[in-house]
Amino acid sequence: MIRESPDPSSAMAILDVRPDGSIEFMARNASGAATTFIAGASSASDSVWLKLARSGSTITGFMSADGSTWTPVGSASPSIEPIALIGTVVTSHRRGALAGAGFSHISQ
Repeated sequence: MIRESPDPSSAMAILDVRPDGSIEFMARNASGAATTFIAGASSASDSVWLKLARSGSTITGFMSADGSTWTPVGSASPSIEPIALIGTVVTSHRRGALAGAGFSHISQ
């Protein structure tokens, strides 16, 4: 996830794997706006590489089966200052349900 600030309603872009294995790219274009689904994809593997890349104001989400060949999932241009917060996130997609995930090969 890349976000403007720690405020829960801040502008952001997120690329994630849903519990069913599908990939989704979503963005909140301005603080306080609704989060919108931009694009989705599917992975043939239980393990998938995800990457968010920022060029100017555009954030693009990519996926890969091997960490070498990248396929774009979607792009958005949320209103985020040049210095932003980045990090990994985990959600169960179900209110009240706990979730866990494993992360490796994290780089900036």
